[in-house]
Amino acid sequence: MRRGLAGSVVAFTLVFLATGCPAGGDVITGKVQMDGTPLADAELGFEKRDAGGVDRLDTKTDAEGKFTITTPGGRAIKPGTYKVMITKWVDPKGKVTDPGEIDQLKAAGLAKNVVPSTYGDSGSTTLTADIKGGRQELPAFEIKGAGKK
Repeated sequence: MRRGLAGSVVAFTLVFLATGCPAGGDVITGKVQMDGTPLADAELGFEKRDAGGVDRLDTKTDAEGKFTITTPGGRAIKPGTYKVMITKWVDPKGKVTDPGEIDQLKAAGLAKNVVPSTYGDSGSTTLTADIKGGRQELPAFEIKGAGKK
């Protein structure tokens, strides 16, 4: 009996790890498109406000507009509906640069957000995500560029 239980535990552990479940926390994935094109190098903020306070998650899209949010150390993401803010800051020539340089350009009023400002503000964004925790793929965020309807 003892050997059977130990074998079951080992088998469960192997299946758990093989399915890609995170050993250290939740994993949320998704993608962003603007006007039907993947939005590379965009910054995403997920924010949930309730009686317990404010929960904030931040991530960035890759070259294909995909993003991943992970939580290290076994920390769980609080389930609930989060507002989603999206920005993409570029230099005066329209190029994405390192965060330190963009911060300096923002301070000087020289950086440009190529995503319409309504998506970047928690008070005006209409984008939301229902986070359940664990391993979850969110539906794609489809946003419209300036002047698009």
